[in-house]
Amino acid sequence: MNREERAAFLRTFLQFTKLYQAVQRPVVARLNAESGIEPGMFAVLVYLHDAGKDSNGAVPLAKLYRLMRTRYSQPGLSRLVKRMEARGLLKRAGHPTDGRATILALTNSGNALYKRSVQVYQDALYDFFGSHLTPSEVEDLSNLLTKLIDRVGIFE
Repeated sequence: MNREERAAFLRTFLQFTKLYQAVQRPVVARLNAESGIEPGMFAVLVYLHDAGKDSNGAVPLAKLYRLMRTRYSQPGLSRLVKRMEARGLLKRAGHPTDGRATILALTNSGNALYKRSVQVYQDALYDFFGSHLTPSEVEDLSNLLTKLIDRVGIFE
């Protein structure tokens, strides 16, 4: 890749970052106002809900940390998990085969909050972002981002 192509990529990435930051602020504000949760809690709800589908509803704490390491340190994530456990949103248990590991699962309250908050988040994303794109543009953008995620290996 030559210098001009690298510069174009940088401009594109900076535009993506600006867009993300501009959209994220009002989306998070609505999520907090209508669901009463912070973005980190929302992310944990989503990860546990989605990852739990493949593992009988339980996710190792270490896997959650790998998914959220750009947002939280290990102690920070542990504090967040404790707050969510205190609110009755998730439960911890020992790993069935690895005595050193902890697994997490959503409770009924956590699943209910997931369902409410994901609807709020989805509606807010549409209002502040999606309403400015055609369905075809959304599909094109999704395909490009999926290609990048697959190539970079973001969630491995």
